[in-house]
Amino acid sequence: MLSRNGGHELRQQDPLAYALEILNLDIDNFKAAHSGSERWLFDRGFADNAGFLDLMGLPIADEVDQACRAYRYQGPVFIAPPWRDIYQQDDDRIQDWREAKATYFAVKAAWERYGYDPVTLPKMSVEERASFVLDRLA
Repeated sequence: MLSRNGGHELRQQDPLAYALEILNLDIDNFKAAHSGSERWLFDRGFADNAGFLDLMGLPIADEVDQACRAYRYQGPVFIAPPWRDIYQQDDDRIQDWREAKATYFAVKAAWERYGYDPVTLPKMSVEERASFVLDRLA
């Protein structure tokens, strides 16, 4: 099974197949979150897939578009802007700085296109960011 942080080869060789695999994971997580009464916080969502496809210059697959319209998130959608001072490539963060910035703008535009108003996370310490998020979820 593909994980969000895995599948680098598939991401590079067949971006559409990668997006559809991630979409299936996202749908499973969304359904699991809505099967109980607990509050869930997702670190990615359906519009991220649309932004990724935009970034790759590919059309938005019908499945991705339908999921973005049918499965709606409640509450604020937070987005982290690129932050050069802390950005480092590693085994999971494979994008270079230029692509990381382009991804941010593509993903932000996708969330907006699907009717969300993303809340930009401030460039602060982890603790301050956590407080920022928690204050807005209260």
